[in-house]
Amino acid sequence: MAPVAIGMFLALGALLFAAVLEKINMMALIAPSPMILVFVGSLGATFIAYKTKEWKRIPKVLGVALKGKVPDPDELVTTFAHFADVARKEGMLALESEIGKLEDPFLKTGLQLVIDGVDGEQVREVLEVEIESLTHRHHDMAQFFLTLGGFAPTFGLMGTIVGLIGVLRDLSDPTKLGKGMALGLLGTLWGVIAANLFFMPIGTKLNRLHDAEVAVRRIAIEGVLGIREGMASRILVERLEARLSPELRKGHTGRAGKSAAPPVAA
Repeated sequence: MAPVAIGMFLALGALLFAAVLEKINMMALIAPSPMILVFVGSLGATFIAYKTKEWKRIPKVLGVALKGKVPDPDELVTTFAHFADVARKEGMLALESEIGKLEDPFLKTGLQLVIDGVDGEQVREVLEVEIESLTHRHHDMAQFFLTLGGFAPTFGLMGTIVGLIGVLRDLSDPTKLGKGMALGLLGTLWGVIAANLFFMPIGTKLNRLHDAEVAVRRIAIEGVLGIREGMASRILVERLEARLSPELRKGHTGRAGKSAAPPVAA
């Protein structure tokens, strides 16, 4: 089961279990008016802060958050071990045929610069600019959901206030007071649920995925520069594996002869 599904199951399960312990009917937690105010109101407020073209990215970004897929650093190191062998045995130009197999534009750019004989510092500079641009895009999308998470409790409070106004406008029937108060408080509940169960976790997940992707990009930069320097495959693997967690370190022997599947673009 995916981590997202497990997290949602635990969070919703905790909420429902708490309701059962308090002997609350599950249907009593479902109220269209506060839910509409929280979700639609939060989206509307966030829409004001973002451009239309940024809204168009949201479906794709949600898919990224749910899948949680980033380039595989272990696979990347194996790929660079293969590239180093090819470059030393057949020459740098032999890498041109390898570039065609890659799906990652970042890696393609770096290797093409090396093949073209660009200076190492310039190669690093170009790739660092790519990472900077990536960071801006990812930060904007993560901040979008964090902004939603910031607005949701406020709109939930609005829902509570609106509900209480409706109750206090008509006190002629005291028997309806408790039900009206409960309905009003559902606005606050749904504001907290929307922020802490949906919007904020998605924003946090996107930030964590970005950090993981940037870490892989840093490995790619060192690998590209190592290829440019004509570094031996064994030395390059040791250099790149220094950036991996201990359980992923296989050494040159553990990677030699393995097929180097092209890293998948994020």
